[in-house]
Amino acid sequence: MAGFWIVAVYALFGSLWVLYSDAIPGLITSDPELLQNLLRFKGIAFILVTTLLLYHLIRLHVERASAANSRLAVNMKDLEAAHERLELADFSIRAISDAVYWCNLDGGFIDCNEAAHTMLGYSRDEFLGMSVLDIDPDYASHDIAADLDRLKRTGSNRLIRHHRTRDGRCIPVEINSNYLACHGKEYVCSIARDITARVSAEKETTFFRSLIEYTRDPFYVLSPDEGFRMVYANQAACEHFGKDLGQLQRMRIPDWDPEFDMQQIGALNERMKKGESVRFETVHKVSPDKLVPVELTSSYLVHDGRKYTCGYFYDISERKAMENALKESEAKFRTLSLEFQALLDGIPYGLTLLSPDLTILWANPAAAHATSRQATEIIGRHCFELWQERCAPCDDCIVRETFATGRECKTVTETRPMNRSIELRSVPVRDEAGKVVKVIEIGRDITKQIAAQAERIELERKLLHSQKLESLGILAGGIAHDFNNILTGILGNLSILRILVPNSDKALERLERCEKAVSQATSLTCQLLTFAKGGDPVKKPLNLGHVIENAVSLALTGSNVTGETNIAKDLWTVAADEGQIGQVLNNLLINAAQAMPRGGAIQVQAANRLLDPDHQQSTSLKSGRYVEINVSDHGQGIPSEHLAKIFDPYFTTKETGTGLGLTSAYSIVNKHGGDIRVSSQVREGTRFEVYLPAIVESTDCEESSVSQAIAYGNGSVLVMDDEAYIRDMVSEMLSHLGYDFQGCCCGEELIRIYREKIDQGQVPDAVIIDLTIRGGMGGLDAATAILEMDPAARLIVASGYSTDPVMANHREYGFSAALAKPYRLEDLGTTLAQVLTH
Repeated sequence: MAGFWIVAVYALFGSLWVLYSDAIPGLITSDPELLQNLLRFKGIAFILVTTLLLYHLIRLHVERASAANSRLAVNMKDLEAAHERLELADFSIRAISDAVYWCNLDGGFIDCNEAAHTMLGYSRDEFLGMSVLDIDPDYASHDIAADLDRLKRTGSNRLIRHHRTRDGRCIPVEINSNYLACHGKEYVCSIARDITARVSAEKETTFFRSLIEYTRDPFYVLSPDEGFRMVYANQAACEHFGKDLGQLQRMRIPDWDPEFDMQQIGALNERMKKGESVRFETVHKVSPDKLVPVELTSSYLVHDGRKYTCGYFYDISERKAMENALKESEAKFRTLSLEFQALLDGIPYGLTLLSPDLTILWANPAAAHATSRQATEIIGRHCFELWQERCAPCDDCIVRETFATGRECKTVTETRPMNRSIELRSVPVRDEAGKVVKVIEIGRDITKQIAAQAERIELERKLLHSQKLESLGILAGGIAHDFNNILTGILGNLSILRILVPNSDKALERLERCEKAVSQATSLTCQLLTFAKGGDPVKKPLNLGHVIENAVSLALTGSNVTGETNIAKDLWTVAADEGQIGQVLNNLLINAAQAMPRGGAIQVQAANRLLDPDHQQSTSLKSGRYVEINVSDHGQGIPSEHLAKIFDPYFTTKETGTGLGLTSAYSIVNKHGGDIRVSSQVREGTRFEVYLPAIVESTDCEESSVSQAIAYGNGSVLVMDDEAYIRDMVSEMLSHLGYDFQGCCCGEELIRIYREKIDQGQVPDAVIIDLTIRGGMGGLDAATAILEMDPAARLIVASGYSTDPVMANHREYGFSAALAKPYRLEDLGTTLAQVLTH
């Protein structure tokens, strides 16, 4: 086409040249000589002009052809890329393990991948000659037209069906169908997956769940991370306690087992972690006035990354009754004729029938077993030869005394060969005339009983000591609570006074010192509460540096031991209870100081540790970030046989020790999600390592600061506290913060006021409730009643018992926030702002 235009343009130009080339010079000039010269060069001009014209036309053609070729090349590359993608899509569909097939709207198969026909055992040609009804004949009972209409409207559909294989088996399949319209035709594309294994697993899971749920053996699951709260109980367990599952899930061990010693739970848990099943007898509280004896078997369980304690128990009331009946029967049996009892070989005590010269006439198997002989081997020998390895009777022989006096005698002796403690009784056997002719000697090995008696006496002594400690703990808790109330009044008024004093006033510095002194007093009450309760930790973001420094200063003051601290400057933040961690450090430092009676130096180090799954330093710790605290001394060291028992309750090597210091330290660290380990060498020293989990995200520590910003607000706040001076202080603080105040002294009054506010349509924006009220309803019962009236009530619990479980887990009890006494104006404002903005 381009050549045609070149020739056409050239022909047109040539024709115009021939027609007008002679006339044009005449138009230019009339001079004959000049005209003659112009005509002479007319041919040369024609050649030059036509050459330039041809060059321009050909160059234009070449450029257009080159551009066309470039576009063609790009289109070819796009076509090749599209072809590759098409091949990849086709290969992927045919290679995947799930069955993919296309069918028309009549259900006939028009194409499929390899998995589609192999899953059902057909060849490709056989499969493509079939329809949906051939592999799913039950589908004919469905409204196929309605299903197809729904598929067209939604575009896709998912259902579970059964497909019949070529050999007649029915397999469950999960089908995802999609409606497609292409080139004026309609199709259904389906992806089918064989879910035989999944269905089997679901059936197996349902079976075992039903097995646990409906077995008549009571089964339970507890969560150690939630204070051993019951998270599951089967129907038999619910019937045993007379409660539903929801009620049991709000309970912890002391709620149903008041006699269980929670201090031993850590040791029992460690035994279970090692794969041991723990079995013991205890009692269950099934009603307010009824305790039922049970035998409990408990094991350790890890599921979905969480730790549990699970097991089962049996009501052993009948067994206990049988045991008591058996004891009564034995008592009656002992009143029978001893001569008749001597004929019973199965009695567990050693029985021998002796003549007046102390010759053994008869012996039961138990008596013979005590000498490691058969009964026939000891008959005919003297008893003093066997029991005491003597050649003559003992001076205090009770058998000779019975022959002489006719009375039954009793004594305890030590046997030489076995080195055992034996309780001996001699019972006379009389003839018809009443003369003592024989004596039955009853020997009972009481070695274990004597040891048990000594152990019982020691346990009673420790129990008495523990009860004294408990009494001191109750006293300490009461003192700490009252002291915190007093500190609340002091600290609150100081914070108000500091706001009223200008920043330039010299008195401001004195006020800040007073606030710091109150903070130090608060830490002391925190330790008193930890000693009194040992409850769940009230965690907050904490930098351990100043806690370690304070503990070293406090524990070693007045001793001949110095403390050397090495604390990393970039120490990570932990979520911990400052008072309880301080108690752990105090216990470790005091033990270290006591191990060096001649003085010396204790090294305390704190550093960041990152534990990965391949290099965990303790099997009880998960991988992650931890802060490691090391307390090392150069004292006497701990013998290897004692290392495994130092965390056991009441274990101590000190004459005046209680055996509770390291036990409480272990319990506290464990409740914080950490671990405590010990290594020691005799005469070289001991090293304790404490690991506490660090906070993953960067969080500022909660430090007491007098310069904290005050959060002002507005609204009405209802305050319940049994101390009038605290209500007056809070009233002034709330007024300064911009809130309206109304106070009351007990739970009954609080409930009445709140009900009146609801009736008046003036529901308080927030309620601050004191947890402990003298002589009236406490904060927990009052909060429960208010939440029943108004589930949306915003409740703030306030208490001087900072270790109370309600303070540690306030949201579980319906409170929006917790405010530990003593608190400042800034703390009150911040807490109210957080509660009212959420």
